[in-house]
Amino acid sequence: MRYRKHLNVPVVSISREEADAYFGFLSTLTALDIPRSSVTTQELLGWQPV
Repeated sequence: MRYRKHLNVPVVSISREEADAYFGFLSTLTALDIPRSSVTTQELLGWQPV
């Protein structure tokens, strides 16, 4: 089993059908391709990455 490096959380790949069964309506949101920039968050929160 693979683990996410810094979080030590197991990572597995599942099919869309398995995601639908497990996450319900939330699986639709995670399947969307919505690229975003962090600029909006930085401006809104006054946050600057370091």
